[in-house]
Amino acid sequence: MSTKGLLRGEAFYDETDFLPEALPKEALADHSLRLSRWSLRFVDPEAEQAYINYRNATVRKWLPKLTVLVAGIVLFGVLLDLLIFAEDEPIWPIVAARLAIAAGMLSAAAWLHLGGQAERLQFWIVLGVSLIHLAWLVATPAMHGHFNEYLGILPVNMLITFIVSGLMFHYARWVGLIAAFAYGGTIATFYDGQPYGPIFYLMVLTIYAAYASYVAERARREAWHLLQNVLPPCIADRMQGGERLIADQHDDACVLFADIAGFTRMSERMTPDQLVALLDEIFTQFDRITEDLDLEKIKTMGDCYMMVSGLPETRPRDPERIALAALRMQRAVEKISEREGGGLKIRAGIHTGPVVAGVIGKRKFIYDLWGDTVNTASRLEGKAPPGEVYVSAQLNDELGGEFETTNVGAMKLKGKVAEMEIWHLRGHKTGRF
Repeated sequence: MSTKGLLRGEAFYDETDFLPEALPKEALADHSLRLSRWSLRFVDPEAEQAYINYRNATVRKWLPKLTVLVAGIVLFGVLLDLLIFAEDEPIWPIVAARLAIAAGMLSAAAWLHLGGQAERLQFWIVLGVSLIHLAWLVATPAMHGHFNEYLGILPVNMLITFIVSGLMFHYARWVGLIAAFAYGGTIATFYDGQPYGPIFYLMVLTIYAAYASYVAERARREAWHLLQNVLPPCIADRMQGGERLIADQHDDACVLFADIAGFTRMSERMTPDQLVALLDEIFTQFDRITEDLDLEKIKTMGDCYMMVSGLPETRPRDPERIALAALRMQRAVEKISEREGGGLKIRAGIHTGPVVAGVIGKRKFIYDLWGDTVNTASRLEGKAPPGEVYVSAQLNDELGGEFETTNVGAMKLKGKVAEMEIWHLRGHKTGRF
C-alpha cells in the first residue's frame, strides 16, 4: 500500500475507542487513525515519516524566535545569580553554565534561520533539551546553600521539554522521564529540608506536562490525517504550512466525470441505510481504482464521481490511465448491478486540456477544478448513453492504438459554439484492464 493510499482514506486503524468525542467512531470506521497508544506514532512507517516531515517543517518556522527568547531569559538569569550569591561565593560555574546554554541556543537559532536541515530536527531538539537538563545538574554542586532558590527553574525545564520545544511526544517522554528521575535524585541529595514535597510537586508537574503534550500531539496528528483525507496530501501540506490562497494553472490534464445511471430509480425502493451503503460500496471501488492508477479523486456530487490525471503534483498525465479507470469503473458497477438484480450502469465523459485547480471556502473547503476542459468533460458525460464512455477527439488521438474506440460523430454540446467530434471508448484491445 502506498503512502498516498494511507493518507487518502484507506482503513488502517481499528482501535476506534481511542478517538476523541469530536470524531464519531461510526464516521471514521473506515478512515481511522492507527496510532500506537504509548508513543502516538503512526503504525505505518511511511505515514509516520510523512507526518514527521510536515511537523519538522512547521516547527522550524517558529523555533528560531522561541530559541532566541529562551536564550534571553537564560542571560537574564545571570542578573538573578548576582543577587542570590554573596560577593565571596564562587558564582562562575553557574554563570558559565548559563552562558554556554545561551550561546548554544543562539547558535541553534542562527542555524535554523539560515535553513538548517529539517529532516533531523527532532534529533537536534532532543540534544538541545538534554543539554539544558545536563547543565542544571552539573551546576548543582556550585549552588552551595542556594539550592532551594534554584528549584524554580525545574518546572520551566520540564515545560520546555514537553510543550515549548516542539519535541514530539515519542521523544519528549524519554527525555522528560530521565530528567524527572535525575532531578528527583538531585533534590533528595541537596535539598535543605525534607525533599518529599518538592519531589512530589516535580512529579505532578511532569505528569501534567506529559499529558498536555500527549493530548496536543494526538490532536495535531488527527487533524493532519483528516486534512490529508479531505485534500490531496501536497495541497494539505501547503495549507497547513500557512498558504492561504492556493490556485494553480495546469496546462495538460485529463478530466473524467462518471455518473451511475439507474441509481435514482433503484434508490426509490431502498431504505436510507441501504442507499448510502450501496453508494459507499460503489465509490469505495472507484477510490481503489483511482489509487491503483495514481489518479486524483476530486469530489463526488450525488451519484457523480470526478477524477483527474496530471495533477496536483507533477506526474505523467498518461491519458491511457484515465481511460483504463473508466473501463474498470464500468466493470465494477456491472458486478454490483448483477448482485443487486440489474439496472445500474455507468456513463462517463473524458476530456483533456488546461485547468485551474485550487482550494475554495473557509469552512468545509474543497479542492476543485475550473475551466473549459472541466465543462467539456461534464457535457460529454451528460451526452453518453447509460453504459458508455464518451471521449473527446483530442483524447482519442492521444490514446494510441491500444484502445477500441468508435466515432460517434459531431454533436452540439451546451456552451460550445461549434459541434465536437465525439468517440465511444469501447474497451482495451487486449481485453485485460
